[in-house]
Amino acid sequence: HAWHGWLFVKAPQSFWFDVGNHRRYLRWLGKQLGYAEPADWYRLTRSDLVAHHGAGLFVRYRSSIYDLVTSHFPDETWHPWLFQAVPLAFWKDIANRRAYLKWLGKQVGFKKPEDWYGIQKSHLERYRGSGLLSPRYYRSAKDAARELYPEFDWKPWLFGKVAPGFWDKKANRRAYLTWLGDRLGFRRPEDWYRVTWKDFVSNAGATLLSTSRSSIYWVLKDGFPGHRWDRSLLATDRSRRR
Repeated sequence: HAWHGWLFVKAPQSFWFDVGNHRRYLRWLGKQLGYAEPADWYRLTRSDLVAHHGAGLFVRYRSSIYDLVTSHFPDETWHPWLFQAVPLAFWKDIANRRAYLKWLGKQVGFKKPEDWYGIQKSHLERYRGSGLLSPRYYRSAKDAARELYPEFDWKPWLFGKVAPGFWDKKANRRAYLTWLGDRLGFRRPEDWYRVTWKDFVSNAGATLLSTSRSSIYWVLKDGFPGHRWDRSLLATDRSRRR
């Protein structure tokens, strides 16, 4: 009879010291759980091991599903975040965080840095990155983009929502106007007489307007204090009076 040592009330002494027994057990366990592909092992839980007489083996791998599985399938490419729990201190290593983010980008179709302006908290939650959403790592999803591409010239307003108090800083308001002017092809202060509410709204500047008395005039007066503005020439103000 082909006896399975782990099925006895207590495995023989030193049974789990033999790596060959580890392999035999995992082959048997895979059949019990209906695993047909290596990726099926991502579903393995501590409860599965306990229910199938593998608790003693689990302890020998520091109670880590990741260590247990990857030790016996070394030729497979494993993504630690897809297991029920990542290895201890896994997210502390910046190399691991970046490896995850590169993988995440492929899952959601991000191909270049600019695509990461569309990153959302829900992306990390859906794709097993919830552990990164903490003050220790990322206070918001946009922090993930900044860590993956630290040299990229990020424009905070393009992430969809700026941090509280962002527009309170004059440097941020000025940076936005410089960027918007370049985007609209404005070269001289007088060119700004053509700017409209739609230009701000369609270029992620609606919240800046809301903090500036909802007035383009006050935005421009604040951004270009050395220029004397004729409010009657502003396109938006003329349309309002009509």
